[in-house]
Amino acid sequence: MIFVTNAEGEVTYVSPEWCAFTGRDEASGASHGWLNSVHPEDREIAISFLSSVHAEQMEYTFRHRLRRADGSYAWVVGGAIPSFGPPGRTFLGYFGVANRNRFKWL
Repeated sequence: MIFVTNAEGEVTYVSPEWCAFTGRDEASGASHGWLNSVHPEDREIAISFLSSVHAEQMEYTFRHRLRRADGSYAWVVGGAIPSFGPPGRTFLGYFGVANRNRFKWL
């Protein structure tokens, strides 16, 4: 599942795979709407963590639960790299992926 953010940290694109996995359309995943698919117990942690890495414009990996289309939750690992462009290596946002874990945690 692919996602893209802008320099302000708002999601500007979620892939069709994200939409199929969550049962939500692209518009509902835009901006900060994707957080509605994050497990309630993980949401504040996600906001705090992502705010801190965004402020540093650094690469990251983050594990959280994401609601599936059937209403159940699955652990996913999301990660993103910052994107820079002209002029002068201006921070443009992030390009990232989220993958479902294929293993069980004890």
